[in-house]
Amino acid sequence: MKFVNRTGRDLTIFRSPEDEIGETYLADGPPAKLDFGTGPTVDVDGMPIRCEEALRIPLPEDIIGLPAPEPGTLYIVAYPVEVVAAELGRRDCVRMGRERYTETHPPRILGAEGFVSSLLDFAV
Repeated sequence: MKFVNRTGRDLTIFRSPEDEIGETYLADGPPAKLDFGTGPTVDVDGMPIRCEEALRIPLPEDIIGLPAPEPGTLYIVAYPVEVVAAELGRRDCVRMGRERYTETHPPRILGAEGFVSSLLDFAV
């Protein structure tokens, strides 16, 4: 299986909670992200806040930067992208599992424990 990282940043993934060394997945191409279009902008103390119609039913064109399905390929994407992709019937997207942190203060992200799918019947 080929994993393509479309999060926009390099990721370290640990196969199990006991693993001390993870596998690195380099960012590959532009990040997949959601774009629900632009709505009005509201100014709050000089900070612009763009309003998006995020509660409507998503459409495939709302996910930008996600290639078409390719046999034998899973795309690693951000949490909201994976959830919307699953809702749209994409069975080729996963997101990072639970993050693992250093014990220093402030904590630093080391990586994540495995991958997660929103599909209860996920299979490749």
